Amino acid sequence: MSVQENKALARRVFDEVWSQGKLDLADEILTPDFVGRPGGMGEPFKGPAGAKEFIGRLREAFPDITFTIEEMIAEGDLVATRWTATATNEGEFMGFEPTGRKATIGGMTIQRFKDGRIVEGWTQQDALGLLQQIGAVPQPARA
Repeated sequence: MSVQENKALARRVFDEVWSQGKLDLADEILTPDFVGRPGGMGEPFKGPAGAKEFIGRLREAFPDITFTIEEMIAEGDLVATRWTATATNEGEFMGFEPTGRKATIGGMTIQRFKDGRIVEGWTQQDALGLLQQIGAVPQPARA
């Protein structure tokens, strides 16, 4: 696949799987041996089933989550996406009870492609900022 086709597939993950909750698309988009590494949001997960379980849990905690793609860069079999996510905490998250608070965080995801599907993904995001915005951990005191 071309880098443009890889970018289009990466965009579908954010637009359709994450923002619209079309979890069954993971079976089409991810390879059976896919590995997702969610940075500070949990342990790595494997395969489409692991992705659906992970994304499903986060969508339960943040059912209105939406992603805005700020920038995508592709080279070879890799696509890097800089994104902003906005959501309201309506369910349990990382052991914290729901607060009903809205949060906006930024992050980056790099995905590796093979034969028209995603094989690996690495994400780094502002997990601490998210926890602070939803009130799960206190904001630092100002000097």
